Amino acid sequence: MHLIFSTPLSIYLYDLTKARLSTLTTGMGEYSGISWDNSAIYLAHSNIDNASLKTEQDYRNSNKGYVRSYSNNGHFIISNGLSMPHQILSDSLGRLLITNTGHNCILVTEIEKKKQSVCKLNDIDCEVINGIKVGDHFNSLYELNDSLYIVAHNNNRKSVIWELDLSSLKVKKTYDTQAEWAHNIFICEHGMIICDSRNGSLYEIISGETVWKADEPFVITRGLAANDDYIFVGRSEYGNRLSRRWSDGGFWILDRKTLKTLNLVKFKKTGCVNELRLINSKDDCHNAPLIGMEEIKHIISIPPFNNMRKKFGYLNYKFKSMMTKNKK
Repeated sequence: MHLIFSTPLSIYLYDLTKARLSTLTTGMGEYSGISWDNSAIYLAHSNIDNASLKTEQDYRNSNKGYVRSYSNNGHFIISNGLSMPHQILSDSLGRLLITNTGHNCILVTEIEKKKQSVCKLNDIDCEVINGIKVGDHFNSLYELNDSLYIVAHNNNRKSVIWELDLSSLKVKKTYDTQAEWAHNIFICEHGMIICDSRNGSLYEIISGETVWKADEPFVITRGLAANDDYIFVGRSEYGNRLSRRWSDGGFWILDRKTLKTLNLVKFKKTGCVNELRLINSKDDCHNAPLIGMEEIKHIISIPPFNNMRKKFGYLNYKFKSMMTKNKK
């Protein structure tokens, strides 16, 4: 059993049996969403330095992101013009759903028909307007039965969950929460669970209760995967968009029945965890077919001198951080 996860600079694979981490691809960041169907694996890229996004004009000019498919037939961009895409989902109706976060909407791509449409949930069309973060910051997608659930991080406001009819994408209901900077959603025997990211915890929406909390301070929960026995919770550290590239990542393993922490796996300088999926195993957080290493090999791409590039990138980050401190 393996976990595949994205960070700003790379996509990694972690062998849960051998406790071994390997880099699958790097050099086309920033990486975010991961999904697949029976024909291809899909990766979302912002194709921009997310740390550069500050003003309304920055966001309006940031539509350089794309989703690329990887398969036996090669790799192709199937959707572009995206602004800071987050989670993506290949749904049961054959569509690829993309959180086009910077433009505050969901992009619906019908790959076979080569057709795209936009699902707008309100009139806001940009993350920042007139210097204020007004966007819902839609970042996560989850399918269950005939519903699509969308997580609205909501920036400095309390997070909200939107429930849509899966087929028509009409709004059925919204759920207010006390969570902050929320990501991911998983409906299971413990209720409607989301990552209360700012508070480093898991939060149940209906009861308003925190059902699990990390035992270390200044960490963010982002990324969920689950099978019959375990729940995997992505671990990131507090920091600005620049430090997110080089901070320590990792994940917690929880006992699914008790929600007790069984293990914490940390990775040095991988960057924050943006997405987390199970392969070689069913993943109740991701309605997708089982895939294995034969499919994963299609995304493997390590540029020459990668270790040297990483060292140079890290030194450049440390230099920029030092200069920022000196200015203060």
